[in-house]
Amino acid sequence: MKTMPGPDELDAFVVRNTDVISAPEQAALRATRLLVAGCGSVGGSLVEPLVRLGIGSVVLADPETFDLSNINRQACLLADVGQSKAEVLARRVADVNPYVDVRVFPAGLTEDNLEDAFDGTTVVFDAIDAASSPWVKYRVHELASERRIPVVAGFDFGGKSVLYVFDYRRKRAAPFYGRASAEAHREGRLSECLKWLGYTHFPADFLPIIQDRMITGKPWPQVAYCVLAMGALGTRCMVDLAMQRRVPHVITFDTHMAMRTPLGRLVERLKIPGRLLGALAAARRAAKARAARAEVPSEADDQLGTDPTMRLVIEAMARAPSPHNCQPWRFVVTGPREIAIGWDVSRALDAVDPDDFAIAYAIGCAVEAAATIAEVSFTQTGSGDYRAPGYVAGTLVVKALHTEGQVHRRGILERRATYRGGMYDAPSGDQLADRLDGLVQPLRARAAMRELPPDLIRRMALEGARGLFGRSDYVDELLRHIRIGRREADRDPTGFTAHSLSLGPVRARLLSLLRSSLLLRRLAFASGMAKLMAHTSTSAIGSASRFVLVTTSDFSPEGRVDVGRAIMRVWLELTRQGLACQPIDFAICTNESRAQILAMFNLPSTERPVLLFRVGKAASTQLPRSPRLPAHSFCHCVPEDRARASVRSGDAIAAPAEV
Repeated sequence: MKTMPGPDELDAFVVRNTDVISAPEQAALRATRLLVAGCGSVGGSLVEPLVRLGIGSVVLADPETFDLSNINRQACLLADVGQSKAEVLARRVADVNPYVDVRVFPAGLTEDNLEDAFDGTTVVFDAIDAASSPWVKYRVHELASERRIPVVAGFDFGGKSVLYVFDYRRKRAAPFYGRASAEAHREGRLSECLKWLGYTHFPADFLPIIQDRMITGKPWPQVAYCVLAMGALGTRCMVDLAMQRRVPHVITFDTHMAMRTPLGRLVERLKIPGRLLGALAAARRAAKARAARAEVPSEADDQLGTDPTMRLVIEAMARAPSPHNCQPWRFVVTGPREIAIGWDVSRALDAVDPDDFAIAYAIGCAVEAAATIAEVSFTQTGSGDYRAPGYVAGTLVVKALHTEGQVHRRGILERRATYRGGMYDAPSGDQLADRLDGLVQPLRARAAMRELPPDLIRRMALEGARGLFGRSDYVDELLRHIRIGRREADRDPTGFTAHSLSLGPVRARLLSLLRSSLLLRRLAFASGMAKLMAHTSTSAIGSASRFVLVTTSDFSPEGRVDVGRAIMRVWLELTRQGLACQPIDFAICTNESRAQILAMFNLPSTERPVLLFRVGKAASTQLPRSPRLPAHSFCHCVPEDRARASVRSGDAIAAPAEV
């Protein structure tokens, strides 16, 4: 066992700093005592880097303990959850360098211990949450100003780390340079307490998040790489403050902007004024919006809240694909880990899916989504009467979440999306084709991958699209499922957003006008709008030459659900391989085109094409997502004895009237 290095080896701890950190800087760091007020993501970010750089003394104050949500960015391990942040960080300091002087205030800073905490302090890092301890935060700055001690306050805005340096050494200035009053801090008026932040440092991509959080009240997001940038900025700032150098009042580093091209940075900066106005407007209506969004907790909410496994499984199933993203599922909880799976007939698509076969596929996709993250069994009822009141396809029994690769499994499930943009061809080889077919064969399905002339597939799709867009019932149904703008998507998070359809503002506005006026719609389609929509919907198909066809030879009610599971297995495997996918229903929407596709894939006529994928590498950096309803909206509860009896007998289960 290696012995602990002695005090005489102290120089060896920092020998690799030489010539980057000068000897005077190293000495100044050793003489520095840093008070870290708040040891979470912001305050904790610079403790370890400073200890490794050679700081001599740290004072750690924080009243909180670590929880699981801190793992993504803070200086803690799973074993630290439930333990004092300040004490865990103190142990980390000792593990790195046992000769650093450490003081700990596990109860945080208070009026009673503030003088003690400031004893010998030469610089303060303020990471106190203004929402929870506004008066203590003010007192830290007040005392620092009285003692001519510089204070550095850190904030992270998405990908941007910002330091505000209050250099009270030069002159006795009011706390926060007079930009926030003592009265506001005493009374906890948060917006006034944070006036010193200003508006000019908010990055464009964080302003929509500010707007959303003001309305919804969800926790503010913080990510690891921004915290690391905060630590880097803060560490270097402490070196300069230790050397009595002047530093700017505001120091920033925007990780997101650093990754953009010069043109991309310009575009982001041009977005700031409009988004800032939106955030300010959201601040004015925040309280009213939160009250309007408040919902009375349902029995389903309670059940999902008390059983995290069931909550994760329901959330996984709610991520499954469905026709027109109608999200038709109805999950009736019939026992502690039992779910009867049916669908909401009010979400039927009479034009695009008159026989409800796609609904059966969507149910199968949901079952496979559950099987992706958990060990489950699924027993089908064999019922094909999809419109029967309270129709049940089968019962899912959840045994346990998969532990192996759970993070990756959930990531693939969340990453899966329909991509309608341009693609690059990606070589895959026979190995992937064999794997896909092997995945679906236990479900009496086939998955064939072929390289085909993309122009031929596009012409087939274009012909099918013209036929569908020429039908007024199909177009009306499609327009009802398009959400123009965020407000529409918030009101009804089903269907497609203009973004997920890759529509620009002009086309989105045109669709909005067509949807609002039947007369305008008739005039537009009489003038050839159907051909234009068909062309737009199929224009990207020619950019990739690899296609995957999923078929089934079992078209019974059970087979339809199973081929839905097969579709999901194929889609998730392609996603796992980093490939983008687009279902092309237009190319197999007639008996003639289905027969033609089977011949192109060398499959027998006994197979029925169910879904054709276009596959390749996405040309765009973003995969647009369609909106999603909250998981609890699909989940209903019925008395356990009645539910069990109904499922055993094959009878329908009706949801309670109040649901």
